[in-house]
Amino acid sequence: MSKKFLQASFQGSNHNVNIGLLLILWEEDAVFYQYSPELDLTGYGKSEREASISFEHTTGFFKLYLK
Repeated sequence: MSKKFLQASFQGSNHNVNIGLLLILWEEDAVFYQYSPELDLTGYGKSEREASISFEHTTGFFKLYLK
């Protein structure tokens, strides 16, 4: 299990949002997971990269609400 910290900024037409998230990465039964406890969201895939892309896709839905 590994941990990393993600910082990101999102800008909307009327506001800015700055966030910091703990990301936990682990492998179980040949599936990789990336999880953020603060958002209670998980991405997964057959590799660390796929798990990261899946997590980014999942969090991308939040960007829609900031516009």
